[in-house]
Amino acid sequence: MKEKFLKLVAAALIKTYGANLSRFVLVFPYSAPIISMSNHLFVETNESLTKPIYTTISELFKRASGLTVSDKLELVCRLYKAYKNVLHKCNEHESKKIKLMDFDEFYKWGEMIVNDFNDVDKELINAKLLFKEVSNIKDISSEEYLTEEQKTTLHKFFKTFIHAGNSFLKENYLNIWRLLPEIYDEFNAINEQDGVAYEGSMFKKGLDVLKKAPLNQIDKYVFIGFNALNQVCQEKKYELYNLGMTSGSDPNLTYVQNGLMAAILLNSKAVDFVVTGCGTGEGAMLALNSFPNVECGLINDATDAYLFSQINAGNAISIPFAKGFGWGSELTLTYLFEKLFANSFGGGYPVERREKEQENKKILDNIKKITHKDMMTVLKEVDYDFLVQTINRDNFLSFFLKEAPSSDIKNYIEKVVKDIQ
Repeated sequence: MKEKFLKLVAAALIKTYGANLSRFVLVFPYSAPIISMSNHLFVETNESLTKPIYTTISELFKRASGLTVSDKLELVCRLYKAYKNVLHKCNEHESKKIKLMDFDEFYKWGEMIVNDFNDVDKELINAKLLFKEVSNIKDISSEEYLTEEQKTTLHKFFKTFIHAGNSFLKENYLNIWRLLPEIYDEFNAINEQDGVAYEGSMFKKGLDVLKKAPLNQIDKYVFIGFNALNQVCQEKKYELYNLGMTSGSDPNLTYVQNGLMAAILLNSKAVDFVVTGCGTGEGAMLALNSFPNVECGLINDATDAYLFSQINAGNAISIPFAKGFGWGSELTLTYLFEKLFANSFGGGYPVERREKEQENKKILDNIKKITHKDMMTVLKEVDYDFLVQTINRDNFLSFFLKEAPSSDIKNYIEKVVKDIQ
């Protein structure tokens, strides 16, 4: 985390709340910036600071939930115990006994189920209701029962469902599937009894505790340095640039300006992908899609992100920042970006439809070439003052003029810059 950023945050905190921060909790994504932030706060207050509580996001939820995240192998072992307990209770009351899988046979399903439970809790979905609805599906072993749309919906939680074929449904996993509500409850009860958890359940319980906790000792939680996209980009070794608004003092950007800026960046090949948004996400999406060679999807959650990357293989997304992005939103965003960049774009979903989906994308790209003017024509015909207002931003121009390869678009923007200087 950059020192300049921490210094600005420290100055803003003291200016807004004063030197007594004893009832504040400053939350960081990791522990490294804490010492620097403490130093900056002391400098800002001439060493008269009443210091706040410093913690990391993991420690905050660990303390709130009282749980510790276990490794994957231990979690699968605990899940197997839950599976055996539920199966034993079920077989006591059912005339048709369900065969118990041994651990080796169970393990491959166990890993998948732990991941699915983790996904459900991170998305703050009502797990009991979800799994109850899934388990109530009738005649699920019928070869014709599930539509492609139903498969797509279910695949969010059962990753191997599509690829395993109908024989998969007729064997042991179908029995686990029907017992998922009970297994989910038993698994979490076993974990909580021993003070352990998977990450999603720790965050979910911690969030519930923090929401209900009285604020008689804490006035405010301040989350500092949470950039979900930056975290994912570091893991993928992608370069990330913020070319929009960087502070409240920046001139406002309309979603139409976002569209023009994104189109310039993508058509000039200065960037490969654009992440933007607005209150509902709709305006930014429509603005971006009005320009040539820009394919923007409206992304509300991780499922949208994954399906957009695999089926539509576009080059931009729009996020509805005023809808559902309150407490815990950095977790939602991190998961969204993880799924967006999980695999190479255009891989298909389900994979057996990849060729058809890629064919449809080529048809759509060709139609867009017919219905849209080229980018150079757009730049020359768009209102000149609007173009100037859009590009005349220090962070945008410094990046674009340095990173964009030589092209007619870059030459034209350079000409506009000379005119306004």
